Amino acid sequence: EFVKYFMIIFTKNITVKNRGKALVAVKKCSSYNILELSESLYSIFEIMGGLKNLLGNAKRILLKPNLLSPTDPSLAVTTHPYFIKAIINAIKETCGDNCNIIIADSPGVSTPHTKKDLKNLYKVCGLLPLEKIKGVTLNLDTSFSNVTFKDALVLKKLEVINPVLNA
Repeated sequence: EFVKYFMIIFTKNITVKNRGKALVAVKKCSSYNILELSESLYSIFEIMGGLKNLLGNAKRILLKPNLLSPTDPSLAVTTHPYFIKAIINAIKETCGDNCNIIIADSPGVSTPHTKKDLKNLYKVCGLLPLEKIKGVTLNLDTSFSNVTFKDALVLKKLEVINPVLNA
């Protein structure tokens, strides 16, 4: 059995011009039991100043799980759907039921970034049931933009999917 750790990174108002600071917290969780996940998440949110403080009155939130390839969740290659569900529940409890949550990722090279492949990725990774939650959308937008980093030392340009830029 895999030892389960999860990491939460919050970015707020980060643009190319305004490089905000990301908050990072890591916590061990012994199972994917939704109650245990929720307790662990809330303890992390408290360490980070509380979820309400992090999200404010947000009405649109993008969750970026790790969806490297269409792989069964039990293999721990991708973010587990129960973990994503626990985060969605916490967001809904904090921001209200009318908050829109977009789940988006640009998977690794093993998954071409097409609508068909994204649909398969969501299916195999166990994410389709999440879309039944009010206000939750699994992203199928495959468009991207080039983002440049004028002052960067190494990575000067990067393709970023538009749902991330529009969040």
